[in-house]
Order: sequence, then structure tokens, then C-alpha cells
Amino acid sequence: MGAEDLDLLLNFLMPFGRKMLEKYGEVYPCAVGMKQDGELVPLNSETGRSEPTVQEVMEVLLVGLTRGAREETYRATGMCLDVRVTLPETQVKSDAICASLESSDGRAIDIFLPYRSTTPGVFEYGEMFAAEAPRRIFPESPPEQK
Repeated sequence: MGAEDLDLLLNFLMPFGRKMLEKYGEVYPCAVGMKQDGELVPLNSETGRSEPTVQEVMEVLLVGLTRGAREETYRATGMCLDVRVTLPETQVKSDAICASLESSDGRAIDIFLPYRSTTPGVFEYGEMFAAEAPRRIFPESPPEQK
């Protein structure tokens, strides 16, 4: 559990984010929970509105992830979204796909894949990099191991 779970979530979310970007030109927020048995469960982002904002979708996903963590349904979670980030090597701002990952053992990390559009529908990707992230899904104290 822990780092291996986050790797599995990253390997699920980042290719999905790239497919969305290449198909739609943007990455709309999506999320997945990892159940206690390791099964990955994509979350429903239904807001009840025909054209929800990105913020509304993120709020629905965060509520679902937090509920799953609180009820101990999930042992790890991940959310994929489109962000602007400062590249560490150049300090230049860039668009990036972000996989925001968290596990019940206290790990929280954001993985960024910078990109730029070279021609409509064609994207060039930079080097992935990671940054520590604040915990938002799991309680501050990891549950005791049984």
C-alpha cells in the first residue's frame, strides 16, 4: 500500500488525461478511488446541471472522494485536471495535466505533465515532475492498521 497505490493511480489517470486533452483540447476534472481490495472505481461527476463549471465538477468529485475515505471504502484516491504550473527548471508558466494523488497512509503528491499545443489537436509534452501536496481527502491521522 502507499507508494505502489499512487503509482497505479498515476498510471490510470495520466493516460486518461492525455486522451481527453488530445480528443477535446482540455482535461475536464475526473477522479478515481482505490478500494481496499485494490479495485479502481471512477467517480461520477454528475452535478445536476447540463453545463456545470469546472469548479462545480471538482466539488462533486472531492465530496465523493472524501466520503469514500471517511467510510474507509478507499485506501487511495486520485483526481486528474488541467492546470497552469510554474516549471521548476525555467520558472516559466505552462499548461499541465495534474494527477493529484493521496493515500490513507499520509502520502499526498501532485504529478504534473507539462504540455503545449503545437498545432490544433497536436500536443507536445514536457518532463513530468512532482510536488508535495496538501492532504484534502484523508483525515490528518492515518487509520490504525488492523
